Amino acid sequence: MRILETGMTLVLATGTALAQGSAVKPYTMVQTTTTTRTYANGMSSTETLKVVSMRDSQRRTRYEREQEGIPAMDIERDGHTIHNLGMDKWTSFSIFDPVQGITMNWNDNLPGNKEVRLTHTRSPSAARHVSPQPAQKPRDALVATEHVEKLGTRAIQGVIAEGTKTTTQYPAGAFGMSQAFTATREYWIARDYNFLAEETLDDPRMGHTVTTLVSFSDQEPDSSQFKAPEGYTVLSDNRVEAVEVKRQ
Repeated sequence: MRILETGMTLVLATGTALAQGSAVKPYTMVQTTTTTRTYANGMSSTETLKVVSMRDSQRRTRYEREQEGIPAMDIERDGHTIHNLGMDKWTSFSIFDPVQGITMNWNDNLPGNKEVRLTHTRSPSAARHVSPQPAQKPRDALVATEHVEKLGTRAIQGVIAEGTKTTTQYPAGAFGMSQAFTATREYWIARDYNFLAEETLDDPRMGHTVTTLVSFSDQEPDSSQFKAPEGYTVLSDNRVEAVEVKRQ
């Protein structure tokens, strides 16, 4: 496995806000998210996303997001067949390693594309100072009302989770909508692991979305899961990072 230097940077959004001194419990879990949209003419569509995520006791995290494919389709035009290529299902991979201070991203959607994008994360002390912005002058605004309900605790795949339900009523004109509408969200956070275990979202703008915890294990993941796969070329941002440090 060879390492090349490049200016390309991909950022992984992870739970990096965990206190560095607190103990972390490892896990591996599988979740599915299904979104159903119903249109004005009665037609509907369904999309499903499968996510495998894991974290070890060193706070390293890995996410695998499996996207649904697009079926191939032939189009008949004036007696001739035009073949539109579909797309097989593909998976994107993301790793955040606070031990080495790096993130890695790659996917398997293109044949022969065996490259991993490696980004070095900055320490908090290296962040540039941002001057506080003056307070904005109050202005007339639409008002949405939100009700929050605590749902207690329940076991989901053996994990104790705390539930919350929010109901938000938006006035006409919000987000350009011609009528007032209501959005509800019910979500369950794993108490000892601090991840989203289950969620149901009903929003007329986006449809009905359900995230389900399919399986869960509290065993320590194998350390090989937090490394770049064999046979892939790692493209590192080391050169870009060095230039930025000199400019500070």
